[in-house]
Amino acid sequence: MNAPVQRSALSSVHRAARGCRNAVRRSVRRLAGHDPTTVLVRLKGDIDAHNAPRVAHRVLKALRGETTCIEIDVSRVPRVSSSGSKALFAAVRAARETGAQLVILDASPQVRFALHHAGLDNVLTYRDTKQR
Repeated sequence: MNAPVQRSALSSVHRAARGCRNAVRRSVRRLAGHDPTTVLVRLKGDIDAHNAPRVAHRVLKALRGETTCIEIDVSRVPRVSSSGSKALFAAVRAARETGAQLVILDASPQVRFALHHAGLDNVLTYRDTKQR
C-alpha cells in the first residue's frame, strides 16, 4: 500500500523539477539585418536560484566571437530574485571585461526594481521597444 504513495510523491518531485528546469526558456540569436556583432537573448519566466546559473551561462555564451552588444529581452520575465540579479551581475562583469555592452529590453517595473536593488542600474542600459 505504501508503494503507490511513494510513486505518487516521486512523480510530484519529478514534475516540480521539470517545472524548475523549464522556468526560463531562452533563445540566443544573431539579429538578421542588424549589426552582426549584436546578439539577442530572450528570457522567459522567473529568474531565481533554480535557474540563475543557466541564465548566466546563456548570456556568457552569447559573448563568444565578435559580440560587442548583448540585448537581453526580459519582456516575459515577471520577477528576478536576488540570485537572478547575481547571475546578471556576473554577466555584466564578463561583458565589461570583453568591452561588450548589455542592454535590457522591455523590463517590467518589478524587474527594474530588482536590478536597481542589486545595484545594476549604473552599469546596464534599459530600452523599451514595445508600447505598454
